[in-house]
Amino acid sequence: MKNKKIFTTTLLLTLFLTVFPSLLSADTITPFVNTVSLNQAGRSRESFQYSNESNIQREILLQAYGYNIITEDIDADVPILLLVDTDTFVINPSETKDIPYEVVLPENLETGTYFNILILEPVSQAEESSITTHTSASQIVRIDVYPKDSEDNKIADIPADISLEVITKGIPYIKAAQIKYTYTNTSNYILQPEGELQIFNEKQKTEPVYIKINEEEKVLQKGEMLTEIFEIQSWSIYDLIYERVVLGRFYNGVDGQYQGEQLRIENFKDELIVIGAVVLFISILSGESSKAKGRKIPKDYDEETEDEEE
Repeated sequence: MKNKKIFTTTLLLTLFLTVFPSLLSADTITPFVNTVSLNQAGRSRESFQYSNESNIQREILLQAYGYNIITEDIDADVPILLLVDTDTFVINPSETKDIPYEVVLPENLETGTYFNILILEPVSQAEESSITTHTSASQIVRIDVYPKDSEDNKIADIPADISLEVITKGIPYIKAAQIKYTYTNTSNYILQPEGELQIFNEKQKTEPVYIKINEEEKVLQKGEMLTEIFEIQSWSIYDLIYERVVLGRFYNGVDGQYQGEQLRIENFKDELIVIGAVVLFISILSGESSKAKGRKIPKDYDEETEDEEE
């Protein structure tokens, strides 16, 4: 009975692979995402590779649309910045072909980040339902537009507001210090903050503590912010007397530039002075108390007191 079930299952699988082989393969585009950096009024020739992994010939038409990266859908409010061929492409089974297109920016286009999407729409009505914005047969094109006079593709203005603050300086060897940063995107670009915080003591020649920011690789639209809180567990005897330095380097993920921020974590000099004063005060009181307990009344004084009473 068991062998019969295995035979039946194998037979059905063989029939499925024979009759519907195209269902097990998907046409692909490489790369799935293309990032282009251009100055205003610039243009660039681009291409992607389309692989027909089915056993039938494909006749396709390349279409360009504005794309909303948040909703992951076509957006008519996003300008179309791609120029595509109006002719169809024919791709044979198991064939890979380079599909060209061009990025063309108008002069009056505002600087910032834009997304377009290229979709391969089948000419055959029988295949039309298989191509959508959510299949592999599409390419997302990210276009970072820089000022027209920029020679090295740099964002003209500072793209983010960054703040560093100490939440608590902690208690040496008992409670960790806590620091917080807030990164706010003030630009028209889509930023992905990256970088690190270095914590060190200028008087101590040891390796700094390194903390990587935005390990979840969050992406920020204009006006969005990212906040993270970190604990500093390590302590040194130098931290009691000298301030620790927190040095931050924040890259925006677009043009390779970074913004630097710095703050200092206070030392514990005041606390040490207070503790020292308290210890000294207690020591003085203890000393006086010990002297008082150990003081004896002179014998001559006692005899003189008795004579006077007689």
